[in-house]
Amino acid sequence: MLTCPRFTLLLGKFALIHADINQFNIIWKDSSYPILIDWGYSEFGDPSRDIANLLFHIHKDERDEFEKTYTSILSAYDDMHEQINKNFYFYLSLRYLIYGRVGLTRASNPNAIKMIEIGHDLLREFAENR
Repeated sequence: MLTCPRFTLLLGKFALIHADINQFNIIWKDSSYPILIDWGYSEFGDPSRDIANLLFHIHKDERDEFEKTYTSILSAYDDMHEQINKNFYFYLSLRYLIYGRVGLTRASNPNAIKMIEIGHDLLREFAENR
């Protein structure tokens, strides 16, 4: 278990993760199976990180779809539910904070402040639930 004064991550099973999964790194061929490309940042790590990153990119503004997709993905990780549930919102909060910061500094994105606020709220909730 990795701890610091306000956060505790459950370090359980690691897997090969993409570490840069987003809609631009997924190709859909004729079949219904996606193909992941651009494995340049891949590493052994917590699958929660990839799940949070993917859901952030495809459903950050659609909470209902977000929850349905999260539940569906979680069902594929039979023996890792506890680890993923404990760590998922930490990684998700980082996505919101990072993309909000990038939106402020690079693109003057009008949603940047909202993204930072969501990230801050998720991180505070994660810390309070530990």
